[in-house]
Amino acid sequence: MPSPLKRLDHLWRRYLRNPLRARWRGWRYRAMPIAMVTGSKGKSTTTRLVASILRETGHTVGVATTDDARIGDEVLRVGDVAGASGAKLLLRDGRATAAALETARGGVLLHGLYLRPVTAAALLNVGNDHVGMDGVATVDDMALVKRRVVDAARHVVLNADDARCAALAGRYRSINVTLYSLDRDSPNVARHLAAGGKAVIMDNGHDIVILEPGHRPRKLMAAADIPVTQGGRIGHFISDALAAAALGLALGADDEEIRRGLATFARGPAQNPARMNFFAGYPFTLMVDRGLDPTIFAQVARHACDVAGEGPRLAVLSNVGNRMDDILRGMGRAAGTIYAKVIVYEEGEMLRGRAPGEIAGLIAEGARDAGLQGEAVEIVPDRDAALARAAQCAVPGGLVHIVAMTRDPVALVEKAFGPPTA
Repeated sequence: MPSPLKRLDHLWRRYLRNPLRARWRGWRYRAMPIAMVTGSKGKSTTTRLVASILRETGHTVGVATTDDARIGDEVLRVGDVAGASGAKLLLRDGRATAAALETARGGVLLHGLYLRPVTAAALLNVGNDHVGMDGVATVDDMALVKRRVVDAARHVVLNADDARCAALAGRYRSINVTLYSLDRDSPNVARHLAAGGKAVIMDNGHDIVILEPGHRPRKLMAAADIPVTQGGRIGHFISDALAAAALGLALGADDEEIRRGLATFARGPAQNPARMNFFAGYPFTLMVDRGLDPTIFAQVARHACDVAGEGPRLAVLSNVGNRMDDILRGMGRAAGTIYAKVIVYEEGEMLRGRAPGEIAGLIAEGARDAGLQGEAVEIVPDRDAALARAAQCAVPGGLVHIVAMTRDPVALVEKAFGPPTA
């Protein structure tokens, strides 16, 4: 049990010193457009899309994500800086005139909110990832943690398709809240518009539309014209683009700047590493993604299968230990339903409190529950060995879907499969 002095020091830091520091930093940068992005899924992609929009408005943009911190094209630090450390790097540097900051749960719990007030903040979704860690016992507890981020913003963006996010809209003045939704008939959006708020939605024609009280709906662009959405076919990337568009409006971008920002953000490994990156130059379709949620994994996998055609399908899977057992089994079941062969691996940094072999065992169990038997499910000791095995099993005309938490998917692919042909 911590000593009274340590307890007092913790309370002083958590409830007095850190909030005062955050408020001072926020006022210091009050004139600077700053967006925070939090949620369970989609934070990095949305943050990068917002940065692309800000660049189109003429800003030098600082970006902090779970992959790196950078100003413009210069990388300041490689690694997970989705919190106070990334914001400090960007703001102390002095060159950035705007910032897009991924804001993860862990940093908020450990250090409190590091910057307030900010121009705009988005809460994308609230899932059961990380429930059971750091005193977060339920999904509702997780919503309270993530709510701190939007509480610190002058303009709030919320996902109308997520019940816990939409329920927060009433906490703020409607005029300062923008909802976004994949459903043009969303009742949450209808109520919000009636209260004087704004919304960004997908209409039936698969166009992104901006809704404002007292104005006719205006088309922003077709979802298919946003490269990251893979031709308008990947729902969670469309949702990320809607959130980014809403944040762009809150940050003062006009419609044309938002259009250019979304349209010029490429879907490849250079701008969005390990988010549905396809690699040409191999005799089979090769894709790297880091989707760890079973639903998102299945959506990505089905799209990859559509791209690849009818050839033999192979998945190389892993996950992280701080996911619940049902998520790990669910990922295996999704893979076993879609793929004829599954190779499962794990790495030491992924264990996060679990015993070696436990993560791989649960994923493999789910794949077998889905009907894969015998050598159709293989467990290998680590990622390099798993990819080497995949290279042996890959068939011309087939598909290799790799799930990897990597910041350099190009190096990962070329190490295992060799350089691509011209």
